[in-house]
Amino acid sequence: MLDVLIRNARLIDGTGAAAFAGDVGIEGDSIAAVGDVSGPSRVEIDAAGLTAAPGFIDVHTHSDYSLLIDGRGESALYQGVTTHVCGNCGISAFPVGGNGFYFGPFDSARLRSEVAGDWASAAGYFNALERQGVAINAAFFVGHGAVRHTVMGQSTQPPAPHEMAGMKALVDAQMAEGALGLSTGLTYMPGSSAKTDEIIELSAATAPYGGIYATHMRNYTASIMEALEEAINIGREAGV
Repeated sequence: MLDVLIRNARLIDGTGAAAFAGDVGIEGDSIAAVGDVSGPSRVEIDAAGLTAAPGFIDVHTHSDYSLLIDGRGESALYQGVTTHVCGNCGISAFPVGGNGFYFGPFDSARLRSEVAGDWASAAGYFNALERQGVAINAAFFVGHGAVRHTVMGQSTQPPAPHEMAGMKALVDAQMAEGALGLSTGLTYMPGSSAKTDEIIELSAATAPYGGIYATHMRNYTASIMEALEEAINIGREAGV
């Protein structure tokens, strides 16, 4: 028996095919059948006049901390979004060291008071989310800002060799524990202090894992073309 049967919907299946009329059968948390679905179900929904589609993926969010505070993700689900990609703009909830959490431009007394945890890396953060319980799917970049903050605090100086080695080791560890790749926020501290070669070297540490480079670029106004060229060059030189 199906748990839920959605009947008479206008279906958009996410493949690029034209919309078609049909039903969707759901068992547990999985779609079991699509098309002309018959048979009993515990719940039946008449979706005549409505459209059904797979959940949307929001590829640029900053839900890293808010999901820990309230895992229901209602603002996403009410819009049909079922997956958040977090850790963007160099801001991620991991790694964490002696300098504490990195909140970037979202830093506030309220956020500091509401976020608590003792994790040091991606795996610990993911465990905290599991304990919290999260209603949506989520995937995470490791933020360059969080990495630099952990190793160098808010220093504006180029990293010394031992600091660069420490940052590369942190990026490698987060990737090994499930991060998608490296993100940067190059218009605010500490990312604004990072030179291009620093970002290339750290991005290269994600390459063995099939990592992605995602960036809030260095400029979006008069120098946007130079910023675009930098972003493309980072990906090319890092092999990501």
